[in-house]
Amino acid sequence: MLYECPFTCSVWRAISIWSGLVSFLPEHWSETSISIWSGLVSFLPEHWSETSTIADWFQQLAGPGADATAKGARSLAILVVWTIWSERNARIFKDEDRTADRLVQEIRDTARLWCTAGARHLATLVAQHFSE
Repeated sequence: MLYECPFTCSVWRAISIWSGLVSFLPEHWSETSISIWSGLVSFLPEHWSETSTIADWFQQLAGPGADATAKGARSLAILVVWTIWSERNARIFKDEDRTADRLVQEIRDTARLWCTAGARHLATLVAQHFSE
């Protein structure tokens, strides 16, 4: 759901373009990352790699650094995953759905709200894009 679905990939791609984070492009995720998501999607341990964890994927996505960009990328990744998961729940349990463009706009709006609330590392990463 989080990596194979064309809808989800279009959300990640749009956020990558908006934020300038190439690592958010699904095409740049390694096979290791994809195997991690396969394990999570199926919830079958035999699909999980012993050397790959969600933390490995997350580190590849957002970078291992402690600089503001890496911290901002981690915040943005959490926001994207949460928004996609919330959309999944709305589709399943409420029979509601939004377009990918609407989801991207919600992510952008929420990021702006987080920045206003004091998410300074996220602000370092995306504040200049709020006028777009």
